[in-house]
Amino acid sequence: MRMWKGGDMTECEAAQAASDLEGFRLGFELCAAGREWDAHEVWEELWKARRGTPDGALLRGLIQWAAAGVKLKAERPSGALSLVDKALATWSELPDRMVFDGRLGGAGASAVGSRAEGGARAEGPVESEGGARSEGPVEHAGSGGAGEAFDVAAARRALLEWRAFEGARPLPLPTLESA
Repeated sequence: MRMWKGGDMTECEAAQAASDLEGFRLGFELCAAGREWDAHEVWEELWKARRGTPDGALLRGLIQWAAAGVKLKAERPSGALSLVDKALATWSELPDRMVFDGRLGGAGASAVGSRAEGGARAEGPVESEGGARSEGPVEHAGSGGAGEAFDVAAARRALLEWRAFEGARPLPLPTLESA
């Protein structure tokens, strides 16, 4: 077994984490290109290995958001509204900002919002690369390593605003910030 920044990881595990991080990023790129169904499929593959974890909840909400985009394209706004409601419910217990690093097991099944074994949590304002600030807590699934930050609080606000117009506006796109 070889030592990696975040602890003991086999080369196979490190390669899988890098691949999963690329898949996570790819989902956002696909949404931006109008390919919500493909984003849904990519994120679903990542979610399957992370059910019951904070990372799994983050991914499940993204899957529901992408599926809402698919429903809107199919001219089924009631289906899109339902999926947005599900995404909001899925994210209701998540911290305001999360970092996905592709590693399995990160925060695991520990209570969301607490410091989980192998996870790091910062309280108060956080400044990301590029100067963006997040006022809420940060949950990092996994110990150490680079990842992609997702502002869960901003996503909740965007979906709630869209929801207030009952789907009459274009669905906002999920976006990443650099971790």
